Amino acid sequence: MKWRHDRLLYVLVRSIFSERGIPIPNAYRELNGRAVPGNYGPAGEFEVAVDQLCPTKGTIAERRPDVLIRNFRSCRVTIMEVAAAYESCLETREAEKRAKYQTLAADLAGQESGWRVRCVPVVVGDLGTVGRLKAHLEDADLFWPNAIETVIALLQREVVCASADMLCKHLLM
Repeated sequence: MKWRHDRLLYVLVRSIFSERGIPIPNAYRELNGRAVPGNYGPAGEFEVAVDQLCPTKGTIAERRPDVLIRNFRSCRVTIMEVAAAYESCLETREAEKRAKYQTLAADLAGQESGWRVRCVPVVVGDLGTVGRLKAHLEDADLFWPNAIETVIALLQREVVCASADMLCKHLLM
């Protein structure tokens, strides 16, 4: 299951890099299908932290989101959590992902006055169903409106291919 998650995360982060004009580091390209932990983006303007511990004031258990984006121009922090879920429980997984980082969001909002923090669940069903993903990506304010459909299509394709790969491995055992 982690493998599908990592493939979705890789596609999402590459899409964010592409949309924001952030050069994709060589290490990121070379891992082909795995998101590389690290901080990316032009210093002081836009930072994308992938799978990194987030410094907090208090003791918070959940402080390593899949993606944490700091937009220094608009004073916004976006916490993104990725999941590949069964088709029947998309809304449940979205609620779980959003709730998982509410404490972190409150802590980050308290660290810098005037900063807005939001949690954005990126949940795709194992057969490509996206539920409210379009609304969540619009809320994240990371992509141009016409790019959101493309990002969704890329995520759908990736999760369906990963599900098919997983099914083939289990059937051939």
